[in-house]
Amino acid sequence: MTDLVWNEGYSIGHFQTDHEHKELISLANKVISFSNTGENTDKIQGALKALRDYTIIHFRNEESYMERIGYQDLENHKVCHAELVERVNEVIAQNTNLEDLVHGLKRLMVVWVIEHIVQEDQKIKEVSQV
Repeated sequence: MTDLVWNEGYSIGHFQTDHEHKELISLANKVISFSNTGENTDKIQGALKALRDYTIIHFRNEESYMERIGYQDLENHKVCHAELVERVNEVIAQNTNLEDLVHGLKRLMVVWVIEHIVQEDQKIKEVSQV
């Protein structure tokens, strides 16, 4: 899998959130790089745990921002966040086989990092610009 690349179209126009999204992409790329170069499962899982831990912090920050701007769909967005964290925890817990772990990571990285930012977080931009 190739690296994920930040695109200004992902920006929601909030400095902290955009910065954190860029950091998430960087951490995701580390996980992808480890899987592409055949690092051992423990190293990949360690990088994935670091990504998960940073994501939890990011989600708290993003949800706080959404609350401050009066984002109407905050509760549903929180559910999306919880589901993404749960998916990562499942990949970490269930994939001790390197090939299975890499396959799970590749699917997760696209859904988690890119699709969530493009589809869900862009809704925040629409509200914050009103």
